[in-house]
Amino acid sequence: MSKFDAEYNVAKNLVVEKIQQWVNEQKALKAAGTKISKSGVKQAERAKRSVISSTDETFGFLVEESLSKNLSGEAIKNKIRGLIERQFPKNLRLISSDRIHHKNALELVELVSQQSPDVVLQFLQRSEKEGYFYGDSLENTRGASFTEASHTAAFPQDNASGINYPKEYGAAGEKLVSGHPAGTNDPRFKFQNKTYSSGDELFDAIKPALAFSADALDRALFADRPREEMLEILARNQGLLEPGESVRDLNPGPRLQAIQKFAEEPANKILIEGYRNAPASYGDFLQSPRPNLTKFREQFPEEPLSKLPMGSPELEKALGVFDFSGAKAPTLLKNPFIKTGLMAATAIPFLGTAAGAATVEMQAAARDEEIASNPNDPTLQVNKALDIASGYGDRLSLAGMASTATGVGAVAGIPMTAAGETVSLLASGGSMALDFGRFMVNELKRGPQQIRGRSGAKRAEEDLEFSTL
Repeated sequence: MSKFDAEYNVAKNLVVEKIQQWVNEQKALKAAGTKISKSGVKQAERAKRSVISSTDETFGFLVEESLSKNLSGEAIKNKIRGLIERQFPKNLRLISSDRIHHKNALELVELVSQQSPDVVLQFLQRSEKEGYFYGDSLENTRGASFTEASHTAAFPQDNASGINYPKEYGAAGEKLVSGHPAGTNDPRFKFQNKTYSSGDELFDAIKPALAFSADALDRALFADRPREEMLEILARNQGLLEPGESVRDLNPGPRLQAIQKFAEEPANKILIEGYRNAPASYGDFLQSPRPNLTKFREQFPEEPLSKLPMGSPELEKALGVFDFSGAKAPTLLKNPFIKTGLMAATAIPFLGTAAGAATVEMQAAARDEEIASNPNDPTLQVNKALDIASGYGDRLSLAGMASTATGVGAVAGIPMTAAGETVSLLASGGSMALDFGRFMVNELKRGPQQIRGRSGAKRAEEDLEFSTL
């Protein structure tokens, strides 16, 4: 039996119309010169999209109450806001400071919400057959509870009421290995407005974005894995989890509540957050299993990105994590030399270092062109010096690896295989340090306010405006 019923779809759309009517009234007031709550309209739009896309059981009781009591659009919006901001997350969070990530991005529903009710119903039923759900459906949020470092690569805000355990004991995040690798305002989910004639046609239109969502979920899960592992070890020792059982598969209920309460104990919080003691490694992620993206590729082998090798630079570019249109790529990845480092992460070290050394000439030419275009920028000269030094580091590392591979010669009685490994390790480390130095030169050039990111006031404003969880 489908989780999306035609009869309920009619009732649901009556509620959606009430919310939309309130939004239209607010916009009319604004056009007449009356000051309105900008955040209130955003909250209403968010609530409307959630009702449209979530399974029938998600808001079934609320739809019935709204129609039987003839609630206003504003009242319905406020009730939905309470559910999706407080009640739903509270029932799903592993730790109280976690954020709930929507497995299929909420932005996907914007295009869906513009379609006729019949097309939306067809689309939701087709998605269900393929195993995809949207909005605040339990299927789209269960098990997707992440610390902020894994969700957006940011530390949580300071907590005035006590110790902020993720910030105090955990590690910083890595944007490329987080639930929002292209940022929270992700351009990959922005679709051109278009009316579709069927649910199947609409599903095919957003299919590539389902891959982006699957990939982002894999990144967040990978980043959060150390913390999850420690929580499960502790929970099993207490008899709260069975052997082989995953805490992320549990539905809201008494057992999950018991685990949440157990995880909130200060001694356990320290162990759980402290086990995540280093930022997630992008190189390790590229070589890791990616179950959600793999599922998509197996389901839709005809899609272009389904044909690219897993973990390859080509796949990363196709996924739009960097070099995506209409947004700034991460500073570190703008550098052609650093991009080639992806080859080092996905190939054997010897080939990766060879690729890195081979790009020195390309990098030098690009840097000279950049300097010629910006002769008054002293940081470009510093970067060029770092390019040269880093290139020598790669050549030395390559030589060390070559001697390790061939076993030719010895140094001070030490077989060249061992000496080569040591030389290669030290040279590669130096080269990476120089790469980081180049990155910091570029970051400092941007200015302290840009480096710090969003201010506390900006965060508060965005939260007030009902930003995506």
